[in-house]
Amino acid sequence: MQYINRLSQKIGQFSVSFLNRNYHNPSVKVNREGKIWRRTHKLPAHINQTKSLMEGADFRYVDNRPTPYGSREYRRMLNQREIATQVVRLLEEMNYAESRWKNMEIEKENEKKNILDRKLKPKGGVVPSKESDVDV
Repeated sequence: MQYINRLSQKIGQFSVSFLNRNYHNPSVKVNREGKIWRRTHKLPAHINQTKSLMEGADFRYVDNRPTPYGSREYRRMLNQREIATQVVRLLEEMNYAESRWKNMEIEKENEKKNILDRKLKPKGGVVPSKESDVDV
């Protein structure tokens, strides 16, 4: 009987400690040895946060020749160049469309002015006011 009681207590303690570990909670972060070591040496927490792996050369020539691009890096450069040319072309089109719209608005205003200028005007010119009639 005592054995069963002790066993049930240990199972209860195990289940409580198992539930307290938060295996299913992603917000709880586990400190690993690598993270602690990197933090003590003032490095980023993850190796992927450094650009040296992506941008640095894999090797160098002794005579300082440029290293050749990798196939994916070259493809990525070409893709970025195409995107840049497309952005420049679209910006030029946008600037042209804006300037054309402004010019069309100015032309509409000028047309309205011309129409009003061509309409009939009252006869006789300016009617003199009473104050200007009296010349001393």
